[in-house]
Amino acid sequence: MSKRNNIIFKGLHVVAYIIFVGLCIEAGGLLVNFVFSLFKPEIIANLYQKLDLMDMYKQSKPTFLVCTVLFCPLLF
Repeated sequence: MSKRNNIIFKGLHVVAYIIFVGLCIEAGGLLVNFVFSLFKPEIIANLYQKLDLMDMYKQSKPTFLVCTVLFCPLLF
């Protein structure tokens, strides 16, 4: 490979890692919301992005669990 291609490849590698870290932070925030929604639902309004799915939780707990467990891996 030429020197120019090598520099472009390294730059794309850095960009890919930055995107990966951002998605990991997003998934971590959603997991924290999920855990707090199970154990302390009243604190959800103060958490990451105020993602409040308590209406779904009150209507159907299995649907809530399936949706949140299936949604988080989609971020990766």
